Amino acid sequence: MECGWTSICLKDLISYLPDGILVSILSRLEIEQAARTSALARRWRYLWTFTSSLIFKFCDWRIVDHEDKLFGLKCRQFVDWVNHILKFHRGMIIDEFSIQFCLDDNIFKSDIDGWINFAFRKRVKRLKFNFRCTWTNGNWNYPLTAHILHYHRLDSLTSLYLCHVDVTREVLEYILFVCPLLEELSILHSRSLFWDFKDSTKETKIRRPKHLHKSLKVLELNGFIGCKADLQIASYILGSTVSLQEIIIDPSHPNKWAPEDPDTQQLARMRARQHLETRLPFGTQLVLR
Repeated sequence: MECGWTSICLKDLISYLPDGILVSILSRLEIEQAARTSALARRWRYLWTFTSSLIFKFCDWRIVDHEDKLFGLKCRQFVDWVNHILKFHRGMIIDEFSIQFCLDDNIFKSDIDGWINFAFRKRVKRLKFNFRCTWTNGNWNYPLTAHILHYHRLDSLTSLYLCHVDVTREVLEYILFVCPLLEELSILHSRSLFWDFKDSTKETKIRRPKHLHKSLKVLELNGFIGCKADLQIASYILGSTVSLQEIIIDPSHPNKWAPEDPDTQQLARMRARQHLETRLPFGTQLVLR
């Protein structure tokens, strides 16, 4: 007597699920894996283009062979691949858009501009750009300008992580002003904020916040040296938020290949504690790394 379970097990039960559930499953896969499902069957051909999670990783910079003569070609291929995926994406919104890419010059600036425009057109919730490149001098940061942000509504953003992205104080103020749902903000290795020793004694005027930010919960300041500009930026953000739970101060040098000075780092922590601890809103914790 033949078992009825055999015929049931041979059926493609997954394909009978609604499109929304299948897209939700694909959104939990890496984009390469999700794209490969287009070969499964006709119905699967375009499902991956509706994924709500787009995470791209060029490589692990710790194992990159920067002397590889084909490295530049590999960079170009990665950028073209990202552009190709974004061109075919059909979803109306995305929950997460993340790119980890070894950026060392401005030849891909127009491509990155396109990635930012794409993310905000899709009403992104969590945005992460990590352009760290540890084996070079890192003389170029991608400049995030208010001009490119003005073209989009940013009120869907809940988490923003920017590494080796040049963010000015004006852009920082603008982000806080137009992102009412922002809960996490991390800005690391920004040339215009938190680590120019030449301007460590420069007094910078920052406007008082016009509106209080009601959603920001976590703020991380990397490359903090305790200069007046650092303290003013931290004070500005503390004075413009009402829900901040944690402010993280990291005095480590943004360029990891540079020698660390324990005395300088300790002095930065002392300045942070001295100037910020008494200004912390109720319920906000100061974390010194």
